[in-house]
Amino acid sequence: MSRALLVCVALGACSPVEKDADSAQPFGSSSTQTHTTGTHGNDVAGPTLRVVTWNLELVGSSNSEQYLAAAEILARINADVVALNEINEGESGVLTRMAGDLGYNFVEVPSGNPFGDIRNAILTRLPVNDTTTWRSDMLSGDDSANDMTRWPVEVEVVFSDMPVRILVQHFKSGGSSGDMFRRMVDGQRIAQAAATGTPSPYVIVGGDFNAEVEDAVSSPGTWYSVPGGLPSSFSLGSDLEAELDKGLPNTVFSALQDAGYTDLPATQPDGRDATRDVSQRRLDYLFVSPELQADTHIVAEVYDARDDANSAFIWSGEAPYREATQDASDHFPVVADFLFPAR
Repeated sequence: MSRALLVCVALGACSPVEKDADSAQPFGSSSTQTHTTGTHGNDVAGPTLRVVTWNLELVGSSNSEQYLAAAEILARINADVVALNEINEGESGVLTRMAGDLGYNFVEVPSGNPFGDIRNAILTRLPVNDTTTWRSDMLSGDDSANDMTRWPVEVEVVFSDMPVRILVQHFKSGGSSGDMFRRMVDGQRIAQAAATGTPSPYVIVGGDFNAEVEDAVSSPGTWYSVPGGLPSSFSLGSDLEAELDKGLPNTVFSALQDAGYTDLPATQPDGRDATRDVSQRRLDYLFVSPELQADTHIVAEVYDARDDANSAFIWSGEAPYREATQDASDHFPVVADFLFPAR
């Protein structure tokens, strides 16, 4: 797709939340991608669910280079569900506009946030059963709890008559003891949210974890008390407060892993797994429930427009210009195809 064409589309008015998902879509997309041969080198007969998680850094104004580059990347990926981080205060409207231009008739962005301005969001063109913005008090059972950096967003979609839950979270960044403690709490809470929602066995947890799974346990290895230097409005929920007596492991991933969730081994076509270009760190992940891991064939990739021609994925439309990913964000999207057997 040419950038000039994208500019024309982006400047058109739309109302994505009310748009008919079956109406004409500017970039050409379908709600269920069914690949019968040649997908990732496999012969597969059955529906394929595509999910992407991406720290967008900034949506930008509707005619900005960042906005246009992000829209071009998302059009190329053409996912059924898009999980996003770093939607800034006041950007819900422009994100809704981008979603409409891309054919996504459903946009979920929290109306508030416990700390700071940036929020999570989910876009989809699939039918939606339910949505939840998870808060600390909901998960803790403690009305005074306020211990998550951001509120995770969950959307339960219907894919090929099956309910699938997608959750997205953006974990605390930074290297201070307070940052590490809050990141650990974010890990505990997202695992609780995954276990607390509707009973669908198919669950995907995505987002920017601001940690590398290979790092294992940080120092200190275990938390026995709440460190100093936290925001005055931070209040650890009574459930986690009680667990400090025996110690909470200083890891971001252990709660999900203990629940049987697996992080998808997404890499770029050349084998590198970095999801943040400037640091070459792997910070962005898709974790999947044991049932989804068992029942589907999964292929994942870290998308970079510079490697578009070398990808084994089947993309949509024309390749973006070479530097589109870098112009859009300081993170790469992580894309996964879930290939279900023929029913």
